[in-house]
Amino acid sequence: MLCHGEHADGNGPRRGGFDRPPRDFTSATWRASATPSQVFLAVRDGITGSAMPGWVVLGEGSLWDLTAYVLSVAPPPRAVQ
Repeated sequence: MLCHGEHADGNGPRRGGFDRPPRDFTSATWRASATPSQVFLAVRDGITGSAMPGWVVLGEGSLWDLTAYVLSVAPPPRAVQ
């Protein structure tokens, strides 16, 4: 909540303190390219070169729950026709 914000839109209270703003998880463009595995690994291991820390202390079940939440806040990707 401090970084990505109450609505997961990247507008948390700490946003101003980063070189790169936190990811906006409500973005349909981001959601279209994000896979569950990518999100899980980013949450678990953090993102090198960014302020995103790893959260291994959460445990695998909680990491997958958080991954599901992060993927749920944006509109689902459209099927290619």
